[in-house]
Amino acid sequence: MRLVLLICLIGLTGCATQVETLMSNRGSEAERINSRIRWAQELIQQGEYEQAKRPLTQALSINDHSKDANNLLGLVFQQQGEHALAETYFRKTLAIAEDFSPAQNNFGIFLLLQKRTAEACKHLAKAASDHLYERRLQALENLAICYRADDNLEVAEATFKQVVRLNPNAGTALLELGDMAFSRKDYGEAFQLFNRYAELVNRKRFEHSAKSLWLGIRLSREGRDPGKAATYALLLKNLYPDSAEYQYYKESRQ
Repeated sequence: MRLVLLICLIGLTGCATQVETLMSNRGSEAERINSRIRWAQELIQQGEYEQAKRPLTQALSINDHSKDANNLLGLVFQQQGEHALAETYFRKTLAIAEDFSPAQNNFGIFLLLQKRTAEACKHLAKAASDHLYERRLQALENLAICYRADDNLEVAEATFKQVVRLNPNAGTALLELGDMAFSRKDYGEAFQLFNRYAELVNRKRFEHSAKSLWLGIRLSREGRDPGKAATYALLLKNLYPDSAEYQYYKESRQ
C-alpha cells in the first residue's frame, strides 16, 4: 500500500486517526463490517495482502457469515499461493450466498488458473448470467476464455462476440477472436480484428501483450510486411523475453 504508507509517514497522527475511524467499534453491525471491508479493499488494491487479513478477520469476528469478508479472504489467500485456504473461503462464501456473483467470478478464475476448466466454466457462467452484476462484462470475457481453455471453441467464439457486441472496445475479446480466426486461417478476419486491437493500443486503452505481438508477427508475415514483423518481433524480445510467445518466434526462425 505504497501511497497510503507515504501518507502515514508524512502525517502519522492523521493516518492513525483515519485507521481508527475505519476500524471503529461504533455504529451498527453492518457499518462496522463495511468499514473493515473498505479498509481491506484498499490494502488489497495496493498488494498488501498480509495486512488485509487483519480487517477481514475482524469483520468475520463480528459476523462469520459476511459474504464480502469471506470472498476477499479467498482472494487474499489465492494471491499468496495458499490454494487450499483460498478454495475453502470461496466455497464458504458460496455456501452463505450461492448467487453472490463476485464470488462466483473469483472462484471461477481461481479454478481456471488451477486448470480445472470444467468446474471453472460453471461458476463463471453463473456470474455472467447475472445481468445486474456490475462486472458482468468481465465475467463474460472470463467465461469465453474458460470455454476456449476447455476446447469448447464454438461457444468460446460466440461468447467473445457477445462481449464485443456489448463493448466494441473490449480489447481482450478482440485479440482472442483475432487469434482464433488466425488459427483457422481466416486471415482477413484476423487482420481486421487485430487492427481494431492495435488501434486501442495506439489510443493507450490497452498495451501490447506477448500474445498480441506474436499474432502481429504472424499476420505481418502473411501480409508480406517484413518491416512490421520486425518491429513486433523487437517489441516481443524487449518486453517479453521470457514468454512462451518469444520462444515460438525464435523457433519459427530456425
